[in-house]
Amino acid sequence: MKIKDWLNKVYLYSKTNHYIYNECYIFLEFLLKKNRIWIEININYKLNFKIIEYLNIFLLRRLKGEPIAYILNCYYFLDIKYIIYQDIFIPRLGTEYMVIFSIKLIKKKKLTNILDLGSGSGVIACAISKNCINVNIFALDNNFLSLILIKINCLKLNIYNIHILKSNWFMNVKNKFNFFDLIISNPPYIWNKDNCINKNDLRFECENSLLSNHKGWGDIIYIIKSSYHYLNDKGWLIVEHSLINLNKIIYFFKKYYYNVFTYKGIHYNYRFTVGQKLL
Repeated sequence: MKIKDWLNKVYLYSKTNHYIYNECYIFLEFLLKKNRIWIEININYKLNFKIIEYLNIFLLRRLKGEPIAYILNCYYFLDIKYIIYQDIFIPRLGTEYMVIFSIKLIKKKKLTNILDLGSGSGVIACAISKNCINVNIFALDNNFLSLILIKINCLKLNIYNIHILKSNWFMNVKNKFNFFDLIISNPPYIWNKDNCINKNDLRFECENSLLSNHKGWGDIIYIIKSSYHYLNDKGWLIVEHSLINLNKIIYFFKKYYYNVFTYKGIHYNYRFTVGQKLL
């Protein structure tokens, strides 16, 4: 079977989901280790049986709604390729805006001790490490599988300045009081009664990484209050959140921090808030 024949077959299966057809080029790139331009030029390239078998398995999983990151066990974040596992939160494009801002802040203010709170796959910690010199980064998560994945991604990217901690938020960080120059977090912020969790790709993701109590703002408010005790004088806190609870989040930020600003991410929605510790 040629590439064009398989793509024609995909088209028949995905008439109501046109995005699936375009995503199949990602599967072809992954298995053939070629870019899309090569694939389009060599549309008559004959695929072997093993590749066709993998392509069909990938297609069926995607048609069921499974995220591509879980199918291929990899994800690109700020143009760096990371390994990702099922049951680990998949980083979002919107988080890149927050990390880019953080990198600029670290360089401008010469921040050195950084905590990635609820690190997941470790992409935030790794991205900071790759772009900032002389930083000391702590990647914290309560999921043992996350800790393994962070270590794997660090080894893969030759990163050696990330310290991995197992903790449910700050429970095991008692010896780090007033230590961090910056705490950054992308915590759960979907209300655990929101029906969106049963739709689309979210059905396949780890609920502990997505859902929070108190209509989605429970973990965020805890982080805002608690981070104050772990930041040094004039330390910074950066938290990603949804647009829904924005006013409540800003209210609590201003109780504990000054220089509070909220920034837009993808689709021009306000997605992360920054504050500096009050003295």
